[in-house]
Amino acid sequence: MKFTLAEGARPESAQTEGEAARGVRRRAQVRILVVDDEPTARKTAVLMLERLGYRAVAVADGAEAVERFEREPEGFDLVLLDMVMPRMGGRACFERLRAIRPRVRALLSSGYETEAEIQATLAAGAAGFLPKPYQLVELNEAVRRALG
Repeated sequence: MKFTLAEGARPESAQTEGEAARGVRRRAQVRILVVDDEPTARKTAVLMLERLGYRAVAVADGAEAVERFEREPEGFDLVLLDMVMPRMGGRACFERLRAIRPRVRALLSSGYETEAEIQATLAAGAAGFLPKPYQLVELNEAVRRALG
């Protein structure tokens, strides 16, 4: 699978080599939990995040995310969270993750119309929303914003 920059997007080549290397090292220390019930979407997200230099771990639904988070409450810097999943949807998952770690950062994602759920979850403290399908550049920007 090959990822390219979106038309008109500028690569980060304006940075010096040292700045770029420091950025890559910082990203390599960031762990992101990818929560998505769709295997192709989950795998693609992990590949894209790894291409951007992050460390990504994937789980298949909200219940699995909560189990993983309970085992490693400080183990993830960000959760990329699909909103529409069986067993436990994104909003319920986010609420459970916040009960474990109140300052958890979550970037919501969905390809379906879930406006009310998205807005409610953002109001509850989620770090942002990324509509599916997304490109590498869009994911990069959304993750950078979510991480602050």
